[in-house]
Amino acid sequence: MTEDQKKNLETQLWGIANLLRGKISADDYRDYILGFIFFKYLSEKQHLYANDLTDIGRTIVQYRGLMAHWHQVLPGFVQDISYEQLAANPELEIRGLVARLGLSWSDACLESGRAKGPVH
Repeated sequence: MTEDQKKNLETQLWGIANLLRGKISADDYRDYILGFIFFKYLSEKQHLYANDLTDIGRTIVQYRGLMAHWHQVLPGFVQDISYEQLAANPELEIRGLVARLGLSWSDACLESGRAKGPVH
């Protein structure tokens, strides 16, 4: 990302923040702003790791080792969810997770982004 692109992104993000201020609840505003700040942080730091295949490979190996540890320490407790499968068929994956947790299904589980509080 070039310096001009970074400045443009920052201007856009703060412009959005200013539009939201006073138009939504303070809690929602905080959540959006923290998301924007995190996005800005990631966009500034992405060049440090996103293009380094060695680092990406190291991260994958560390993740696999961490998950193997938790599967060994808590056998049958940890559920792996594939992002690709979740993105391709969210209802199937979410239904599977809800069933594994022993919870009853609610269509609201597919609309959790619209919920003002916990999905029941």
